Amino acid sequence: MLLLNLADRGTDDAERTRRLGRSSRSDLPPCLTIDRTAMRVNLTRRQSRDVQPGATCIDDCPFRLCPLPPRGEELSYQMDEAFCANQADLVGQWQRPSYWAWWQKVDGEELRIFWRDMSERMIPAWRK
Repeated sequence: MLLLNLADRGTDDAERTRRLGRSSRSDLPPCLTIDRTAMRVNLTRRQSRDVQPGATCIDDCPFRLCPLPPRGEELSYQMDEAFCANQADLVGQWQRPSYWAWWQKVDGEELRIFWRDMSERMIPAWRK
């Protein structure tokens, strides 16, 4: 869902098609496996004026999709607050790295922070 939110956004159909094509691979982008800060979960609309997809990617990322759409913009594929908070809680339950997904190369604390930030981002407007 995160990858789809990075790729399938915006109103320019040609650009969306290009991004979806770049994301249709057998591997995952570094923002999902190595460094989730490239997604800029807390990016606001004001901060995002000059930030186009691909602008915050890790140097040699072939996907060129980051950052996520800014806070306040609805994601194409919604992940509710409870789902994101549960992901953060699950990270805390992992006792040893052997339980981690094979593709996950970040430490537990980074993942926990990412999912807590995503949880806060997904709070419905009526609850803010």
